[in-house]
Amino acid sequence: MTTVEPVADQKIWTADELLALSPEERQRLFQERLITDLDRVPPHVLEKVRTFIREHIAENETTDPDDG
Repeated sequence: MTTVEPVADQKIWTADELLALSPEERQRLFQERLITDLDRVPPHVLEKVRTFIREHIAENETTDPDDG
């Protein structure tokens, strides 16, 4: 399992710094930070998302077949 660099250890870019970059450089920075592998998501973040999803489903789930 791989780990994710803590946010505190990552460079925080200001708006001015990002605007000074080319669109390609901004896209590259975005792609580098994007996590698509669930094994790389910090466990506390993954659990928070799972809790949110479960609550959303419970609030919106219906057992009435006439509701469409």
